[in-house]
Amino acid sequence: MISTLIPFVLSFPVLSSVEFSEVPLNNLLLLSFGYFLIRSLFSNKIK
Repeated sequence: MISTLIPFVLSFPVLSSVEFSEVPLNNLLLLSFGYFLIRSLFSNKIK
């Protein structure tokens, strides 16, 4: 779970600050972040 969160934690502030005017891109980042977070939580529960 932490290994999947590290790239998002590192890239999210940079992308959100650089592309803050690109609202669809920020929404896509939030959706992908939530998707990977939920998927990692469920995979941990399945194990």
